[in-house]
Amino acid sequence: MTQMREYLAQLFVVKGEVTQDPRTFTKWKKAFILTLLCFIGALPGLSSTLYFPSIPEITLDLNAPPIGVTASTALFVGVLGIAPIVWASVSDFYEIRRSLYILSELIFTASSLGAVFVDNIWVLVVLRCLQSVGSSAGAAITAGTIADCWAIEERGRAMSLLFVGQFIGPLLGPTIGGAVAQTFGWRAIFWFCFIYGVSMSVLLFFAMPETYRSLKFDQDQGEMKPLTSLSPPSTPVISSSPTPLTDTHDDLASSPSLSPTMDDDGMMVTPQSLQCPEAPQPLSFNAQSSPDHPPHTPALPPPSHPPSAPKKLNILASLALLRHDFVIIPSVVGAVPFASMFIFENLIPVFFSSVYGLSTLLVGLCFLGGGMGNIISALVGGRILDRSLVQGERMRGYHLPEDRFSWSLYISTFILHPVGAMIFGWGVVQYWSLAVPIIGFALICFSMNQIMLPASTYLVDSVPGRGASSTACAALVRNVLTCVLTLVTDPLYRAIGVEWLSLILAISNVGVGFLILHINRRGQAMRNKAGFISMSEKKYNDAQKT
Repeated sequence: MTQMREYLAQLFVVKGEVTQDPRTFTKWKKAFILTLLCFIGALPGLSSTLYFPSIPEITLDLNAPPIGVTASTALFVGVLGIAPIVWASVSDFYEIRRSLYILSELIFTASSLGAVFVDNIWVLVVLRCLQSVGSSAGAAITAGTIADCWAIEERGRAMSLLFVGQFIGPLLGPTIGGAVAQTFGWRAIFWFCFIYGVSMSVLLFFAMPETYRSLKFDQDQGEMKPLTSLSPPSTPVISSSPTPLTDTHDDLASSPSLSPTMDDDGMMVTPQSLQCPEAPQPLSFNAQSSPDHPPHTPALPPPSHPPSAPKKLNILASLALLRHDFVIIPSVVGAVPFASMFIFENLIPVFFSSVYGLSTLLVGLCFLGGGMGNIISALVGGRILDRSLVQGERMRGYHLPEDRFSWSLYISTFILHPVGAMIFGWGVVQYWSLAVPIIGFALICFSMNQIMLPASTYLVDSVPGRGASSTACAALVRNVLTCVLTLVTDPLYRAIGVEWLSLILAISNVGVGFLILHINRRGQAMRNKAGFISMSEKKYNDAQKT
């Protein structure tokens, strides 16, 4: 009975103690955690795309204006970009993962139940926003859990499998939503969401461990990580002759206990005390020194800075990462292809029903092509990511986060994504076979994943200890851009035509390729300037000096 009480008490602990390095978990435990992460990560795409096939039916049943229906999809995506900032900030500040997963699922479950009974489109818009809040934890914290449990050399494949889970939602969502809505009505899709949320809440409560990996587990690991703050030396250096001041500073800078510290914005701060004009002088023994007359020992100056005040939670602190070029550029790189994919995803129900005369169920089945493109791309992309990291280490002796940008990324940005966009747009306008726009959408989804996967993994690698925050920043950029473009899509394609809209999106993705070339060339210098130097690179440089 006592053991049962202790077990239940541990389940209700908000911040569970992590006594084992999550990277040393057994492969089966990691596989189980990754499976849970895939179900969590699938929720945003699932709850979003379940809704698409039912849009015409919801419009008629609720007598909804077009702007209300558009808002129910656009604001869902917009909130999906903003809410992860909150989840990530709380996760990194309180060093928790599990409790936030459970809380987010409860929010999703409650809002889904409320959506079952709505009779007004604007109430549905509000509840859809709450659904987005509840599902958005998977958009931010899951990447942090991947960084907790997998070493950098294994992270690419783990991220790719996470992406598989995330794209299971868009793959199955339209099909399930179309079948459920056609059989039981559109309200049944929210009953489905409610059951999903209840199941995940129970599973996470009883089976998900806390994985937040603190810095105590980061010793001797080949990753970039924040270092301890500067403190004065506890004992003077004794030498036979005075040591030059520059050598003393070199010793200070190279000492692990005297290293720069990382501030709340993810910047590596160089201590100003290294620049002090009156550094303590080393001791030297001379002719007058003897055991009976020890040399004078100069007193060490006290620290020049007062003890730091306790940290306070700043929900917007994660946004400060966006001031770094090596954070904002990969965020934009992932945002543009995702936004264009989402635009085509919104156009499919409109054109496939009006041009090809498909039913709600058949429209949902047409999304399977894009979903399969996502899954195949994720499975292939993970192996490419880890292989490119190994090749970078063989080539120069150490690996860099920029090694994540491989040849497949450039093929996707310059060829596959633009071609897919053009095939979709012109295929619909010219009344080509239904297979043509489906193939175009599959190419869009395949190439989008080939672009987003390395960009997301790069952000986790380049901002150590802030994986959830950097991922949340990327989600903010991605979903806000998607929200804005979704709101203007309807009037834009009516004004210029879907074929010219496709051309604009194709050109935009070509521009993404040039951004990747820039970050691949200048990323290392950007990170080094901001104080983020990979441990692999540092170890290599230290070995070269010796």
